[in-house]
Amino acid sequence: MQNTPARVKANQQTEPVIQPVSPVMHWWLLIDMVLVFIAGTQLLILSEMTRLFFAWTIQSALTAAFLGASYWSAVPMLLNSFRQQVWANARIAVVGVWVFTTLTLVLTIQHWNRFNWQSEFLTAQLATWVWLAIYVLVPVGLLISWVFQRRLPGGDPPRTRTLPTWFRAALGAQGVIMLLVGLALYFLPTALIPAWPWALTPLTAGAMGAWTIGIGITSLQAVWENDWRRINGSIVALALLGILQLVVVARYAGEMDWSRASA
Repeated sequence: MQNTPARVKANQQTEPVIQPVSPVMHWWLLIDMVLVFIAGTQLLILSEMTRLFFAWTIQSALTAAFLGASYWSAVPMLLNSFRQQVWANARIAVVGVWVFTTLTLVLTIQHWNRFNWQSEFLTAQLATWVWLAIYVLVPVGLLISWVFQRRLPGGDPPRTRTLPTWFRAALGAQGVIMLLVGLALYFLPTALIPAWPWALTPLTAGAMGAWTIGIGITSLQAVWENDWRRINGSIVALALLGILQLVVVARYAGEMDWSRASA
């Protein structure tokens, strides 16, 4: 027996509408991925050449590589979110990234005179202007993309692959630790620098703090999302972050002060 129009309408009304990723947000995630890959290449591969190819000169190659590893580790998260069609499965790459880029813009303004505006190398001057453009445009672009996203109708699909309790607890603990360390690096650099296991400046401490805050927020958001489908990109990113940072420490082990407890 065929469904009557009234029955078809009733069935349609009972089916939940899932919010998709807006086209604006979809392509913005791709732009973000390309930008973090380029920045990661500048810092992780060319760690000892920031005077030539980066927005400011980082004397510590370990610090430059640390930042580069952080950029590269975000690539799988952004790529996974770019490939998603459902907003709930893509949004893990938005909040932490927006906070990080906004904090980095504020840091840039605070330390304006440390940047390579007047460098003798045109490559460094270009990198500085590109850096400024990125950290002005990305927070604004993400915010605009989020406004377009919010206008789309629909909600989240039900959670079907929830996280084990022990994993949520570990992820939450990591998020809290990363957030606290990041806040200290960003807002209290002079207090934390003497205890850090390698040489930092207020600018590099702030840059590392901005990253650590963003990672902490993303980890805590993953605890809240509580679904493997929604967070799998961020979990890959966290694993890659740990691997790359171990490689960085091994590469520049001579810069570490192993006598300090923080090491």
